Amino acid sequence: MFLMQHNYFVGSLIFLALWVFVFLLNQGQGDRKKIFRISIITMLLGLLVQPMHLVDLWHPSFIFDSFIKIEDILFGFSLGGFVSGVYTILSKKRGQTAFITFQNVYKIPLLISFFFCLFGLFYLFQVSSFWSCIIALSIPPLFLLLWRIKVLPAVFLAAFILFLVSMLGYMGLSHLLPSYTGDTYMISNFSGQLFMGVPLEVLCWFFFAGLGIASFQELFFSS
Repeated sequence: MFLMQHNYFVGSLIFLALWVFVFLLNQGQGDRKKIFRISIITMLLGLLVQPMHLVDLWHPSFIFDSFIKIEDILFGFSLGGFVSGVYTILSKKRGQTAFITFQNVYKIPLLISFFFCLFGLFYLFQVSSFWSCIIALSIPPLFLLLWRIKVLPAVFLAAFILFLVSMLGYMGLSHLLPSYTGDTYMISNFSGQLFMGVPLEVLCWFFFAGLGIASFQELFFSS
């Protein structure tokens, strides 16, 4: 069964369909450029982070046994773009608000701290890939708390929407493939806590990914 053997690929295609949906909803040329830029950034980050996750988080099956996996490209590209598109829609609903400009001089320490937590904690201090990601993804919202606190409700809502989409997807997948979680994830490295049958850490990863991506977009690509 194709779904059983290549569920990561199928899930990536579902996210790609969601990417197309929010891309079409955002009809402004500037909004679409923003979505595409975020998609490229998260795709590149995904290619760098996946080798970490393969060590201690999960072991999905891939269609091609190549150095760069097509699933990682599709998932990283579509996940970031989906969050970007959702957050862009939510941002428009809040109206025009005057903010303190997030100057370039502050972007440098943000990026340094982000990349150090993401890669340095894992490779230098043997922190798990899950916690390295969670800590790194928490940094953009913390900067947002200092510069543009009024947008945090929209950021959290975008993160919650990603959390909800991922939860529904995993629930459906677990229903079709009851052994999916045990076969795909390194459960021994998890807390063992489940939410609606889904490992809590997996859902937390999606929520914090939404927080980080939406916050990054607000700080780097919003005027």
